[in-house]
Amino acid sequence: EKLFGLIKGMKPDIVIGDFGRYFLGNGSPIEYALYYGGGIISAVGAYLAGQKRVYSIVGDGGFTQGALGLVEAVRKNSDINIVVIDNGGISGKEPLNINLESLASGVGIPYVKRINEKELSSSVFEEMEDYKLPKFLIFNYSYHNINQNVT
Repeated sequence: EKLFGLIKGMKPDIVIGDFGRYFLGNGSPIEYALYYGGGIISAVGAYLAGQKRVYSIVGDGGFTQGALGLVEAVRKNSDINIVVIDNGGISGKEPLNINLESLASGVGIPYVKRINEKELSSSVFEEMEDYKLPKFLIFNYSYHNINQNVT
């Protein structure tokens, strides 16, 4: 999984996620997952506890369960890297009908970007880490590819 390899290459102090499809993926760098929807707020907590290079990887479905974590990330000026894997809805079957970019921008996230598989590179993560407040990266990913990488 190229996404996971690139995140590992950034040498994060901790990678936090949700219990869900991506937590189980081959090569997943997720070290900690408490509950579905808890990845972002847990990343804020890790940052406040002293972790400096914090990544949160969540699926679009899990994100909708924990979206209020964005508000706390902004309120606490948390320098965290949030990666939302957007496969078009919960398990690729139930569309969310939410504009993720507008939601993140609307609560004050200063760095919001959407990329596809062809745009995925280390320079995307380097650019993201240049911002010193919460960052929000949406990665468009097809459900069929995700299924092939889940054990």
